[in-house]
Amino acid sequence: MFRIYYHNEIPYKVLKVLKAHHVSPKGYVDMDLLKEWRDCIGADHVLKKDGEFWLCHTVQEPEWEEIVEEINLAL
Repeated sequence: MFRIYYHNEIPYKVLKVLKAHHVSPKGYVDMDLLKEWRDCIGADHVLKKDGEFWLCHTVQEPEWEEIVEEINLAL
């Protein structure tokens, strides 16, 4: 089950949470390694929260089409 997290009013589906030390083998964040993780699981966005990196997929607003039907009520 995925969790939905809102950041700046944008919904994200959290695909994976990585502890910072998983992408910091030499004491600094290895951005190439973080990008590899992101691309490997199909995420399109990375959020940093509480010492973790959240690999997320942006939830797109659905496109709505207004359907207007006339209802003929013959009494």
